[in-house]
Amino acid sequence: MKINHIALIASSEEKADRFYLDLLGLKKAAAKTVEASLSLALFNLNFPLTYVSYYHDDLRFEIFILPESQPQLSPTHVCLEVNDREIFLSKCLGLGLPVKRVIKEGKEIVFIGDFDGHLFEIKEIQK
Repeated sequence: MKINHIALIASSEEKADRFYLDLLGLKKAAAKTVEASLSLALFNLNFPLTYVSYYHDDLRFEIFILPESQPQLSPTHVCLEVNDREIFLSKCLGLGLPVKRVIKEGKEIVFIGDFDGHLFEIKEIQK
């Protein structure tokens, strides 16, 4: 089994681009729209939904643009492995993204938030 895609929300395409293009370095596909009838059937939302796919190799995010959305407090997150965590976190700080570092049992756990409050755990690829 493998993950096909991860679907999240963003309050604007600009914020999504800053995170998924500028920070993560993913590619962007053209925006698509889910018609209101399908949106209602799948998500119980009775209006059309626009989403943008950001991808690289086997990783794909479908980001639904919902201007009025605000994520609720939740432990849900996506864990990303990067080549050099400190360089990645420096880039996050340069973009004004929040970085949270917690030490547990001598190991550092690191989370960042995107521009809409979604959490991403950041680990370094073990070499």
